[in-house]
Amino acid sequence: MSPLYTVFRFSEDQTDFYEHYFRSSGWHSYLRSAASTGARHDRMSITTGAFMRMPMPVPSRNEQQKIADCLTSLDQVIAAQGRKVEALKAHKRGLMQQLFPREGETRPRLRFPEFRDAPEWRTRRFFDLFRDVLDFRGRTPKKLGMEWGGGDIISLSANNVKNGFIDYSAECYLASDELHSRWMAGANLEKDDIVFTMEAPLGKALLIPDQRKYVLSQRVVAFKTKPDVVNAFLIQLIWSDGFQRAIDLLSTGSTAKGVSQKSLQGLVVSLPEKDEQQRIADCLSSLDTQITAETHQLAALKTHKQGLMQQLFPAPEE
Repeated sequence: MSPLYTVFRFSEDQTDFYEHYFRSSGWHSYLRSAASTGARHDRMSITTGAFMRMPMPVPSRNEQQKIADCLTSLDQVIAAQGRKVEALKAHKRGLMQQLFPREGETRPRLRFPEFRDAPEWRTRRFFDLFRDVLDFRGRTPKKLGMEWGGGDIISLSANNVKNGFIDYSAECYLASDELHSRWMAGANLEKDDIVFTMEAPLGKALLIPDQRKYVLSQRVVAFKTKPDVVNAFLIQLIWSDGFQRAIDLLSTGSTAKGVSQKSLQGLVVSLPEKDEQQRIADCLSSLDTQITAETHQLAALKTHKQGLMQQLFPAPEE
């Protein structure tokens, strides 16, 4: 068996220039082109000899130091931004543990001043919160005598429903108006309806973001709530650790866990009055907005670094 790692040492003291260079996209592209596929055809490798013969850029030591200092400084900014995002997420998790009652309790440990003398939260069956549940699992275009395509109506499935957003980078089928009409059969999704994944992965949820048409596809259902339920509060409750633990206990399957409507009908949750629901939702939604903004800033910094490295390092063939 060949070794998984090769350790080498430069012949003289070096700056951090090559540490950054070995992370560049140009270097990895060239490395892949120089590698070969093993007998199993499922992984690529390169011999030590071939690796040591690969051409390397050798700028002056002063230029090496300048480039290394620039990229190291940017790494520090990225790391600090990453810590900021994680700290905000941890703050929200901790706040949610305070704002929602613990299992078996009907009063949270933290209440906003205007609700400190309010009644205890009311225990209700989860499905009693909804005036309608839309479930079209098992429905496919072929079963309707049609095909995907022919329009720009997005299909929502467990592949692209994430906590709080539609993942457009994941598999996302598009439907025509005719397919939408036959599939949804008049039961249109509306802004702020809750879409919930029933399996693989289990328990992801989002609020419908707008008034566009959507097709409710594989492994997801949609909840239309009753007038005394604030959807923005309920989505936070669904995301909470306590709710996720509860549905995990109700789930079946090992690698691809799922939960049935019948199991969910026995789930019990606690809710305050509508005004307190809205207050909690506003607080946590504000944190979500901040987390999203800081996460976008982190992504922008990483993209900036990638672009900068492409400019600072020559392509291997140059």
